[in-house]
Amino acid sequence: MTLLADLRLNRRTVLAGIASSAIALPSTAVAYVNERISGPGYAAGGARWLLQNFGDVIAGKVAGTPFSRSLLCAMAYQETGYVWYTSLRRQVSATELLRLLVLDNSTPRSVFPRDTASFQADRRFGSLAKELISASDASRRARGVKPTGKLLFGYGLFQNDLQNIERNPEFWTDEMGKDAAGNPIHGVWGDIGKSTDYFIRELAGKYDNAGRNMRRAVRAYNGSNSSSQIYLENVTIYEKAIADSLGERSLL
Repeated sequence: MTLLADLRLNRRTVLAGIASSAIALPSTAVAYVNERISGPGYAAGGARWLLQNFGDVIAGKVAGTPFSRSLLCAMAYQETGYVWYTSLRRQVSATELLRLLVLDNSTPRSVFPRDTASFQADRRFGSLAKELISASDASRRARGVKPTGKLLFGYGLFQNDLQNIERNPEFWTDEMGKDAAGNPIHGVWGDIGKSTDYFIRELAGKYDNAGRNMRRAVRAYNGSNSSSQIYLENVTIYEKAIADSLGERSLL
């Protein structure tokens, strides 16, 4: 049993490397173990990789917002760095990598879609099921995991959850080109600009609802469950290290 399973944590409380650990530890050790395994230096390295590949886009998207490159990179690293910084960036190009960031297999869920079958049966979005399952299995194969023919629920660098298809369907329904057979490719999570737009929109809403308190907004991005405080602590460590490496002012 992995540490991830032992602690019963969702993917947003996992940092780089921890998902592959086989050491069973109590939940009180999570922050310490994550620091030992990944540490702020890794986050700074992850930020350098993001900015080397997408720096102009990231800088342009945060301009005129309350957010910074450091915060955006820290949250991206928290959300998906345990996949792209540890392995995928060495296997595929940066643009190919983004499309493969389909993660989070927690099911059944208390939100829509509860599971793969409920999404397939949905009259509004069920027609997308086959394509999203294909994207989910492509991600599994890239990460060395056996395909299951079932949905994963987090999409893109910032893990936009599939539940948001009810209020932002375009993130999954917009056509982004054709595959080799001429079939349409739907979903914008493989586009750094569009994916970042959705992330900033979501975080800005949390920020306004939190009375423009950045720490509360970051915590709220993870939800309202008990793991959200760990999430905030992780992002804070990362953001401070990245801000220091970039010469930016820390927002947390």
